[in-house]
Amino acid sequence: MALINRNKNQGIVAVDITAATLMVLNLAKQGTKFKVSGLGVSRLEENVVSNGRILNKDAFNSALETIANVHQLKGKKAVYALAPSQVTTKTDFFSPEIPDKELEKQISNNFSRYSAISLKEASFDFRKTGNKKSDKDEIAIYVAKSEFLNDRSQYLENMGLAPKVVTTVAASIEEFVRVFGLGAGNTEAFAIFNFDAAQSTLFILKGTRVIVQRSFDIGSNRLINDVRSYFPNEAINTLDDIQYNEGVREKYEEQMLPQFITKVCDEISREIQLYQTGVSASEVTDIY
Repeated sequence: MALINRNKNQGIVAVDITAATLMVLNLAKQGTKFKVSGLGVSRLEENVVSNGRILNKDAFNSALETIANVHQLKGKKAVYALAPSQVTTKTDFFSPEIPDKELEKQISNNFSRYSAISLKEASFDFRKTGNKKSDKDEIAIYVAKSEFLNDRSQYLENMGLAPKVVTTVAASIEEFVRVFGLGAGNTEAFAIFNFDAAQSTLFILKGTRVIVQRSFDIGSNRLINDVRSYFPNEAINTLDDIQYNEGVREKYEEQMLPQFITKVCDEISREIQLYQTGVSASEVTDIY
């Protein structure tokens, strides 16, 4: 397990669950922004989590409790994501005058139009996409099996957290901004950089709407290749391998990672300057 910082000014707890790793990220609110205040990572043994399901509840609960106790989690809201394979997304059009409760009722009554899962086995959410057809608003409807939510939510609720789900669908950046409230009342453009394995994406938003999107051929694969070149005799296949190799990790954290992040930030800054977005920035000031 690795921990970065222990800032007690906790706001939101983000939980990422894969078959191999449990990661808990603390986001503390500073003014109108959120900044990373701590990170806990625990490697999961084989068959603890498989195909999105928690199979070994005791082992998973132990890993989560260890991170929570060591890291002193104090947030009130927990956010976790479901994979695209676990979520069905459909769109439909409704009158803009319909209140949310009535809209929820109409979706429930016509649920078979949106999912093959029965309403009894499913959980769903919805939001306006901003698109229109004639005089009606387009509504995105997200459906997932309740079992995918329940097995995660129960652990987080036991820790005193209020779970909220973010679906990793095409509109995930806008959904992320909406859930975290980053764009609420924000009249100035701001940028989010989504760092992935092979290709990363810069999103520039105004409010909760993406106005510019640009992909970069940079990601963790490039960083791993740099580490492999520097440590040719070490078995480095993923970033997790760095975390559990003390000799590699020290060099990586003190020199290689800061240099790599600086290069990435330079590229982001140049791209922000390139677009006429109303953003005046010569450097990256926050990394979410």
